Amino acid sequence: MLRSDEKLRRPGVFLFFLAVCLVLISSEMPAREFDQNTYYRLVAKHSGLVLDVNLGKGEQANIVQASWHGGDNQRWKIEPVK
Repeated sequence: MLRSDEKLRRPGVFLFFLAVCLVLISSEMPAREFDQNTYYRLVAKHSGLVLDVNLGKGEQANIVQASWHGGDNQRWKIEPVK
């Protein structure tokens, strides 16, 4: 059995968390475009924690939930895909 902190580091957990955030954003906000010059924090509705990049070695990093401290590793830019 994985500890809860190990579960947060698994890619599937990140993708699920990201999908939940995007659904919440789209379902609770009026339709609008995101400002590409603005950074956002993504907050999980169930926990109140934000999406956080936990830096690893080299180009690898873990995505976890954490309390908001306002660091660059918790700020996200939302860009359209063309």
